Amino acid sequence: MRSGSACQPVSGCEGYACREESMPDRWVAVIAAGAFTLAFLAGVVLLGEILGTLGDPDYAFTDHYASGSRRAGDIAGGASLVVAAIALVIFGAAVRSSLVDGISADVAGQTIGGAALVMAVVGGLFATTPISMSYGGLFDDAGQFDGGHAAVLPQAATVVLLVVVYPIAAVGVAAIALAARPARIFPRWHFQLSMACAALMPLAFFFLPILALPIWTGATAVALWRGPAA
Repeated sequence: MRSGSACQPVSGCEGYACREESMPDRWVAVIAAGAFTLAFLAGVVLLGEILGTLGDPDYAFTDHYASGSRRAGDIAGGASLVVAAIALVIFGAAVRSSLVDGISADVAGQTIGGAALVMAVVGGLFATTPISMSYGGLFDDAGQFDGGHAAVLPQAATVVLLVVVYPIAAVGVAAIALAARPARIFPRWHFQLSMACAALMPLAFFFLPILALPIWTGATAVALWRGPAA
Protein backbone atom coordinates (compact mmCIF):
# COMPACT_ATOMS: atom_id res chain seq x y z
CA MET A 1 0.00 0.00 0.00
CA ARG A 2 1.70 3.21 -1.08
CA SER A 3 0.83 6.84 -0.72
CA GLY A 4 -0.21 8.67 -3.82
CA SER A 5 -2.48 7.59 -6.62
CA ALA A 6 -2.51 3.95 -7.75
CA CYS A 7 -4.16 3.31 -11.12
CA GLN A 8 -4.78 -0.25 -12.19
CA PRO A 9 -6.47 -1.83 -15.21
CA VAL A 10 -9.83 -3.39 -14.54
CA SER A 11 -11.14 -6.20 -16.70
CA GLY A 12 -14.23 -5.24 -18.65
CA CYS A 13 -13.79 -1.51 -18.11
CA GLU A 14 -12.26 1.15 -20.28
CA GLY A 15 -9.21 2.88 -18.94
CA TYR A 16 -8.15 2.45 -15.34
CA ALA A 17 -9.68 2.26 -11.92
CA CYS A 18 -7.89 4.82 -9.77
CA ARG A 19 -7.80 4.79 -6.01
CA GLU A 20 -6.06 7.16 -3.63
CA GLU A 21 -4.09 5.23 -1.03
CA SER A 22 -3.26 7.28 2.01
CA MET A 23 -0.42 6.58 4.41
CA PRO A 24 -2.71 6.69 7.48
CA ASP A 25 -4.79 3.82 6.06
CA ARG A 26 -1.68 1.79 5.51
CA TRP A 27 -0.52 2.20 9.08
CA VAL A 28 -4.00 1.51 10.42
CA ALA A 29 -3.86 -1.83 8.60
CA VAL A 30 -0.33 -2.56 9.87
CA ILE A 31 -1.23 -1.80 13.49
CA ALA A 32 -4.52 -3.69 13.32
CA ALA A 33 -2.90 -6.77 11.75
CA GLY A 34 -0.17 -6.75 14.37
CA ALA A 35 -2.70 -6.27 17.17
CA PHE A 36 -4.81 -9.15 15.89
CA THR A 37 -1.80 -11.45 15.70
CA LEU A 38 -0.70 -10.70 19.25
CA ALA A 39 -4.19 -10.77 20.78
CA PHE A 40 -5.19 -13.98 19.00
CA LEU A 41 -2.00 -15.81 19.97
CA ALA A 42 -2.43 -14.60 23.55
CA GLY A 43 -5.98 -15.92 23.55
CA VAL A 44 -4.91 -19.31 22.20
CA VAL A 45 -2.14 -19.61 24.81
CA LEU A 46 -4.44 -18.59 27.67
CA LEU A 47 -7.17 -20.96 26.46
CA GLY A 48 -4.71 -23.71 25.61
CA GLU A 49 -5.89 -26.17 28.24
CA ILE A 50 -9.60 -25.73 27.59
CA LEU A 51 -9.03 -25.85 23.82
CA GLY A 52 -7.29 -29.17 24.33
CA THR A 53 -10.22 -30.69 26.21
CA LEU A 54 -12.37 -31.14 23.11
CA GLY A 55 -13.83 -34.63 23.37
CA ASP A 56 -12.58 -35.14 26.95
CA PRO A 57 -14.82 -36.76 29.60
CA ASP A 58 -17.05 -34.54 31.71
CA TYR A 59 -14.90 -34.74 34.83
CA ALA A 60 -12.05 -32.97 33.00
CA PHE A 61 -14.16 -29.82 32.83
CA THR A 62 -15.23 -30.10 36.47
CA ASP A 63 -11.57 -30.29 37.49
CA HIS A 64 -10.65 -27.43 35.15
CA TYR A 65 -13.24 -25.00 36.47
CA ALA A 66 -12.49 -25.91 40.08
CA SER A 67 -9.30 -23.87 39.80
CA GLY A 68 -9.62 -20.12 40.20
CA SER A 69 -6.43 -19.46 38.23
CA ARG A 70 -7.70 -21.54 35.30
CA ARG A 71 -11.01 -19.67 35.32
CA ALA A 72 -9.08 -16.39 35.29
CA GLY A 73 -7.03 -17.64 32.35
CA ASP A 74 -10.18 -18.56 30.44
CA ILE A 75 -11.69 -15.13 31.08
CA ALA A 76 -8.52 -13.42 29.90
CA GLY A 77 -8.33 -15.73 26.88
CA GLY A 78 -11.92 -15.02 25.90
CA ALA A 79 -11.34 -11.29 26.26
CA SER A 80 -8.23 -11.60 24.08
CA LEU A 81 -10.29 -13.19 21.33
CA VAL A 82 -12.78 -10.31 21.52
CA VAL A 83 -9.92 -7.81 21.21
CA ALA A 84 -8.55 -9.83 18.28
CA ALA A 85 -11.97 -9.73 16.61
CA ILE A 86 -12.13 -5.94 16.92
CA ALA A 87 -8.63 -5.64 15.43
CA LEU A 88 -9.64 -7.96 12.59
CA VAL A 89 -12.62 -5.73 11.73
CA ILE A 90 -10.38 -2.66 11.59
CA PHE A 91 -7.78 -4.49 9.52
CA GLY A 92 -10.38 -5.77 7.06
CA ALA A 93 -11.88 -2.30 6.65
CA ALA A 94 -8.46 -0.70 6.09
CA VAL A 95 -7.45 -3.25 3.46
CA ARG A 96 -10.86 -3.20 1.77
CA SER A 97 -10.62 0.56 1.29
CA SER A 98 -7.56 0.07 -0.93
CA LEU A 99 -8.85 -2.79 -3.08
CA VAL A 100 -10.14 -2.23 -6.59
CA ASP A 101 -13.91 -2.69 -6.51
CA GLY A 102 -15.08 -6.11 -7.61
CA ILE A 103 -16.52 -9.37 -6.35
CA SER A 104 -13.27 -10.46 -4.70
CA ALA A 105 -13.04 -7.20 -2.76
CA ASP A 106 -16.68 -7.46 -1.68
CA VAL A 107 -16.26 -11.06 -0.58
CA ALA A 108 -13.08 -10.14 1.29
CA GLY A 109 -14.78 -7.40 3.29
CA GLN A 110 -17.85 -9.44 4.15
CA THR A 111 -16.06 -12.64 5.10
CA ILE A 112 -13.41 -10.97 7.23
CA GLY A 113 -16.11 -9.00 9.02
CA GLY A 114 -18.24 -12.12 9.47
CA ALA A 115 -15.33 -14.16 10.81
CA ALA A 116 -14.51 -11.38 13.27
CA LEU A 117 -18.11 -11.22 14.51
CA VAL A 118 -18.28 -14.96 15.14
CA MET A 119 -14.84 -14.87 16.78
CA ALA A 120 -16.09 -12.28 19.25
CA VAL A 121 -19.02 -14.57 20.10
CA VAL A 122 -16.57 -17.46 20.57
CA GLY A 123 -14.57 -15.35 23.02
CA GLY A 124 -17.74 -14.67 24.97
CA LEU A 125 -18.64 -18.37 25.06
CA PHE A 126 -15.23 -19.30 26.44
CA ALA A 127 -15.56 -16.70 29.19
CA THR A 128 -19.22 -17.33 30.14
CA THR A 129 -18.85 -20.26 32.54
CA PRO A 130 -15.78 -18.96 34.43
CA ILE A 131 -17.30 -15.47 34.71
CA SER A 132 -20.56 -16.92 36.02
CA MET A 133 -18.78 -19.10 38.57
CA SER A 134 -16.44 -16.32 39.67
CA TYR A 135 -19.29 -13.82 39.97
CA GLY A 136 -21.37 -16.30 41.94
CA GLY A 137 -18.40 -17.00 44.17
CA LEU A 138 -18.39 -13.37 45.28
CA PHE A 139 -21.75 -14.05 46.91
CA ASP A 140 -20.91 -17.60 48.07
CA ASP A 141 -23.20 -19.00 45.40
CA ALA A 142 -21.05 -20.31 42.57
CA GLY A 143 -23.89 -22.45 41.29
CA GLN A 144 -23.95 -26.09 40.32
CA PHE A 145 -21.70 -26.82 37.37
CA ASP A 146 -21.36 -30.54 36.98
CA GLY A 147 -19.15 -31.95 34.25
CA GLY A 148 -21.89 -32.26 31.62
CA HIS A 149 -23.11 -28.70 31.98
CA ALA A 150 -19.62 -27.22 32.31
CA ALA A 151 -18.50 -28.93 29.10
CA VAL A 152 -21.18 -27.50 26.81
CA LEU A 153 -20.04 -23.91 26.28
CA PRO A 154 -16.26 -24.41 25.91
CA GLN A 155 -16.74 -27.34 23.54
CA ALA A 156 -19.29 -25.39 21.51
CA ALA A 157 -16.87 -22.42 21.40
CA THR A 158 -14.01 -24.64 20.24
CA VAL A 159 -16.07 -26.25 17.49
CA VAL A 160 -17.41 -22.91 16.25
CA LEU A 161 -13.90 -21.43 16.21
CA LEU A 162 -12.39 -24.33 14.28
CA VAL A 163 -15.17 -25.31 11.88
CA VAL A 164 -16.98 -21.98 11.37
CA VAL A 165 -14.59 -19.07 11.93
CA TYR A 166 -11.62 -20.63 10.18
CA PRO A 167 -13.30 -21.69 6.92
CA ILE A 168 -14.97 -18.27 6.66
CA ALA A 169 -11.66 -16.53 7.33
CA ALA A 170 -9.97 -18.77 4.74
CA VAL A 171 -12.33 -17.44 2.08
CA GLY A 172 -11.54 -13.89 3.20
CA VAL A 173 -7.79 -14.48 3.05
CA ALA A 174 -8.01 -15.89 -0.46
CA ALA A 175 -10.33 -13.08 -1.58
CA ILE A 176 -7.96 -10.40 -0.25
CA ALA A 177 -5.04 -12.04 -2.05
CA LEU A 178 -6.95 -12.16 -5.33
CA ALA A 179 -8.33 -8.64 -5.04
CA ALA A 180 -4.97 -7.17 -4.03
CA ARG A 181 -3.01 -8.59 -6.97
CA PRO A 182 -4.09 -6.01 -9.59
CA ALA A 183 -3.58 -3.14 -7.14
CA ARG A 184 -0.14 -4.47 -6.10
CA ILE A 185 -0.84 -3.68 -2.47
CA PHE A 186 1.32 -6.58 -1.30
CA PRO A 187 4.66 -7.98 -2.51
CA ARG A 188 4.55 -11.01 -4.80
CA TRP A 189 5.45 -13.55 -2.10
CA HIS A 190 2.38 -12.56 -0.11
CA PHE A 191 0.02 -14.06 -2.69
CA GLN A 192 1.58 -17.52 -2.43
CA LEU A 193 1.62 -17.35 1.36
CA SER A 194 -2.03 -16.25 1.43
CA MET A 195 -3.16 -19.13 -0.74
CA ALA A 196 -1.19 -21.64 1.33
CA CYS A 197 -2.70 -20.31 4.57
CA ALA A 198 -6.19 -20.26 3.05
CA ALA A 199 -5.77 -23.92 2.08
CA LEU A 200 -4.63 -24.89 5.58
CA MET A 201 -7.18 -22.93 7.60
CA PRO A 202 -10.20 -25.21 6.95
CA LEU A 203 -8.09 -27.99 8.52
CA ALA A 204 -7.89 -26.10 11.84
CA PHE A 205 -9.89 -28.89 13.48
CA PHE A 206 -6.57 -30.77 13.54
CA PHE A 207 -5.27 -27.87 15.71
CA LEU A 208 -1.82 -27.24 14.17
CA PRO A 209 -3.32 -25.35 11.18
CA ILE A 210 -4.85 -22.95 13.72
CA LEU A 211 -1.54 -21.10 13.41
CA ALA A 212 -2.20 -20.34 9.73
CA LEU A 213 -4.39 -17.30 10.53
CA PRO A 214 -1.97 -15.49 12.90
CA ILE A 215 0.92 -16.37 10.58
CA TRP A 216 -0.96 -14.73 7.71
CA THR A 217 -1.91 -11.60 9.64
CA GLY A 218 1.62 -11.26 11.00
CA ALA A 219 3.11 -11.66 7.53
CA THR A 220 0.55 -9.20 6.17
CA ALA A 221 1.58 -6.61 8.77
CA VAL A 222 5.22 -7.03 7.71
CA ALA A 223 4.29 -6.85 4.01
CA LEU A 224 2.29 -3.66 4.51
CA TRP A 225 5.05 -2.10 6.59
CA ARG A 226 7.72 -2.84 3.98
CA GLY A 227 5.51 -1.93 1.02
CA PRO A 228 4.97 -3.79 -2.26
CA ALA A 229 7.82 -5.15 -4.33
CA ALA A 230 8.98 -2.98 -7.17
